[in-house]
Amino acid sequence: MQSRLLEEGNLLPEEASLYLDQEELFMRLSRLQRIGLSVFLRRIPHANPKATVSLVARSLIPYNKDEDRLARDLLRWHHDSYAITLRASTESRAKRLKEWLQERLPSVQAKINVGGYFTRF
Repeated sequence: MQSRLLEEGNLLPEEASLYLDQEELFMRLSRLQRIGLSVFLRRIPHANPKATVSLVARSLIPYNKDEDRLARDLLRWHHDSYAITLRASTESRAKRLKEWLQERLPSVQAKINVGGYFTRF
């Protein structure tokens, strides 16, 4: 790989030692525990997973102030023993959501986080 990158002018000679070819990379990684996230993990060369786990997810349709639909979904998830985490963009919205839950669905236990999707994970 390094020679091809050098020939194409995509790699400086002093950078060649920074890259590993595929076989060397997988040899070094084979000593470590890894988690592979791939749809085609079994088809990747040198990947021999000891176990695979399938995760199923579906996207939610925005509720757009449809409190009845949100309440139905929260109740269903609560009855199905899901751990429910809700995210609010601001502290004031989180407070209103908590009050709404206590008033409308007192039996539903939900954690409410504040902030964007890429914070506090």
